Amino acid sequence: MTAGALGADVPTLRGRLLAAARQMVGEAGGLSISLDDVTLEKVIKRAAVSRTSAYRVWPNREAFAVDLLCDLVATDSFEAGASGFDVVPAVRTLLADRLGELGDEAGRRAVLRAAARLGAGLNYERMHRSIGWRNQVVLAAALVSMRDPDGRARVADAIEDGESAWAATMGRFYEDVCVLLGLRPRPGVSFEQVAAAGAAVLEGVCLRQLLSPGQVERPVPGAGEGAEGMPLAEYLFTVVIESLVELDPKYEPSTAIADYARRLGDRGFR
Repeated sequence: MTAGALGADVPTLRGRLLAAARQMVGEAGGLSISLDDVTLEKVIKRAAVSRTSAYRVWPNREAFAVDLLCDLVATDSFEAGASGFDVVPAVRTLLADRLGELGDEAGRRAVLRAAARLGAGLNYERMHRSIGWRNQVVLAAALVSMRDPDGRARVADAIEDGESAWAATMGRFYEDVCVLLGLRPRPGVSFEQVAAAGAAVLEGVCLRQLLSPGQVERPVPGAGEGAEGMPLAEYLFTVVIESLVELDPKYEPSTAIADYARRLGDRGFR
């Protein structure tokens, strides 16, 4: 225990303890449903604070567990979500390189498929190795088994807030892409739903990869341009996205490119 911990205020102690817990989760390769790797006693030792100080923050182990789960939701939701932000620049680069293909419907569809395949492939590779994504899976399972209704409601609200923020942000990204390619959601479908559907596909494939890697890693024969077929994640993602959008008959390439550039500029991208 350090001298500084003795006189620290509760928010400072909470931050210190949760930071230690997050580090331990990472070292363990992600959460376990039992939270055996991040018990309050182990976190107290890692954070070098006294038990008395820790119990000023949380009255019992259950309160600590709920707070930790909510904290992990907040820190992992964007990193875990499909179509994560490390993938977005790669898709934008592909779009910029293929502006010359937007003059006809066949070209626009080809660019959409290429962008969908690139985004799905990168996201799949990132997600199924991601501690953040695995934490989200465990969080969902833990939520169902939580006995404390107040704690369960807190974690559920934290998950909902994180998912809503992610969906809104990624919905704007999908809207940008569709503006450029002259696409629009089918009647009754929102861009947030398009983003959520794509994420659901990739998350499902990642779960399947954990259970049966051979099924996921086997390409879909006859899909794609190559004789080897298309990876399952890319194939399913592309099919779902194409099913939820349609060509805009009023599309004009130069206007769309200018509108796309303006939208990126408004968000600080150049």
